[in-house]
Amino acid sequence: SKEGDTITGSAILSDLFGEPVMVLSITQERTIYQKGIRAYQSGVVAILVFSAITAVLFYLLINHFFLRRITRLNREVQNITSSTSTTASVGIEGDDEVAELAASINRMLEFMENDQQVIRESEEKYRLIAENTADIIYICDMNLHLQYISPSVTKVKGFTIEEELAMSLEERVTSASYK
Repeated sequence: SKEGDTITGSAILSDLFGEPVMVLSITQERTIYQKGIRAYQSGVVAILVFSAITAVLFYLLINHFFLRRITRLNREVQNITSSTSTTASVGIEGDDEVAELAASINRMLEFMENDQQVIRESEEKYRLIAENTADIIYICDMNLHLQYISPSVTKVKGFTIEEELAMSLEERVTSASYK
């Protein structure tokens, strides 16, 4: 049949002289075929259910062992970014890539703190020199606008720092230097 649930077999029977006498037909239900179809459908459903369960378990495992730790690391880095502490570090323990990344971040933070300390010490030395030198130190931007003048301007030129900052470039330097 068209639905595939029965099968028909036919044969032509001949007499002794080879003339067709009758057609013999047998129709039978295809029980084995139907069981095969049901088994196939059950297999597909089982594979889909197994795949769905495996995907959920995989997600839960990845989330538990990896994503949650990455999220925590990200949160700690954001907290460090928004804090004023110069000795902050992240605290991810373990023996995997996330822990290695946390250790690298901590090393980077340590190097940055050391660099900041070197910069602070250098600035302190520069400030000590600039405030105690007899020479006038000017710091200008690219448009020759004064950003800093050392306190020695008062001893050398007799102007306060505020008065010197208010002067134009022509007033501050000699005409030969201005040209």
